[in-house]
Amino acid sequence: MLFPRPPVALLASMVVVVGVSAGSPAPAMAAGATATITGRVTAEADNQPIAGLYVIISQSDPSDGTAVQTDADGKYELTIPVNPGNYFIYFTEASYNPLYASEWWNDAGRRADATPVPVTAGATTANIDARLAVDRQPDLTVRQGRFGAEVGLGTINSTGQGQTRRASVGRGGSVSYVVSAINTGRVPQSLRLTGTTTTADFRVRYTVGGTDVTRQVTLGEYVTPELEVGYATDLKVTVTARSGSVRGDVAKVRVTARSDAPPNQSDTVKAVTTRT
Repeated sequence: MLFPRPPVALLASMVVVVGVSAGSPAPAMAAGATATITGRVTAEADNQPIAGLYVIISQSDPSDGTAVQTDADGKYELTIPVNPGNYFIYFTEASYNPLYASEWWNDAGRRADATPVPVTAGATTANIDARLAVDRQPDLTVRQGRFGAEVGLGTINSTGQGQTRRASVGRGGSVSYVVSAINTGRVPQSLRLTGTTTTADFRVRYTVGGTDVTRQVTLGEYVTPELEVGYATDLKVTVTARSGSVRGDVAKVRVTARSDAPPNQSDTVKAVTTRT
């Protein structure tokens, strides 16, 4: 279960340390003993740093906490007055349409499941890191026929590289591919599917459960039902070599799935058919 993401207005109620980043001293937040926490925030998919993300430390609700933003390398540094009790860290974009799923330290989706951060007066607690998953991410796979080997699971790109299936057909012949559109995000979502249209040499037809959706898919208007996390829907792609095609002609069919809600993450697979 994902902890509800705070709206931008939440930032107005917390102490925000401006201009603090790793490598620069953090101002004292109060007289008396203080402690410092440092860490780095990266993307789960490619381990790239996430800049500008809010890191909030609190003893209760994030709205009562102290926040800094990560720097260009995804690093942060927080200095806080030390009080009795446990401290918890929350990582969030504080946006209405976040790209990354917010979480508490140590991969907790809820405050109740969060791990307390060890805080020692006069010392620095390092490596309080986070790897955040994309909130809304589709993943496409493609296989030839119903029982062909599937490729593309866990591969996300806009080119189809590493997630392409190939087949050959004679004049008038057809080959079918199955594209599975999977919700690998952190929330239920619908996916918008777009595919290559028919050409002079090849006819391309799209069906879902026996229903022809070719027009909707080629126009980018086909939207799946809402998919729970980890659930998928199949799109059948049938490519037919037309009578006017000649040996060596190639149909490169691209299918793209895009989240139907901001920030509209996407993935693309390819089905390449050669006329023999």
